[in-house]
Amino acid sequence: METLATSDINIIDNENSDTTMPTNIPEIESISDNNKDIEYLRTDDPVQLYYKDISKIAHRLTKEDKVKRVLRIAKEPVSLEAPISEDDNSLGDFIEDKKAEKPLDVAVYADLKKSMSKALNSLSPKEERVLRMRFGLGTNEDNTLELVGLRLY
Repeated sequence: METLATSDINIIDNENSDTTMPTNIPEIESISDNNKDIEYLRTDDPVQLYYKDISKIAHRLTKEDKVKRVLRIAKEPVSLEAPISEDDNSLGDFIEDKKAEKPLDVAVYADLKKSMSKALNSLSPKEERVLRMRFGLGTNEDNTLELVGLRLY
């Protein structure tokens, strides 16, 4: 079952070669590793390659036209703000933000906090205080049982 993002990217890949994203990064890396064998022509297009050099790399790796395509894709930057559908979606909308909290984690944490609060409210004030001090609930500073006992008495 394909996700919406996957199908959107496939549609773009099939319709518009200008915004094609490299889907085979290992091939690009493999070709880049072989860049020592590539000689660049001194022309208006500095990335134009000698045919013989492309053939040499292609012979080692894969079909020649695939090498040309991968090299073309690898050199063409694509903006994360580039629109990829008529729904005002951009490429950046489908790339995961590793620093952002995951929605499921946020929901689970909120539910846990609510359940914890409900459980603590069912205790006597002294019991609640002991548990809060012992496990650092609300302060993020837990204490040993000995220290909790000394502070309470």
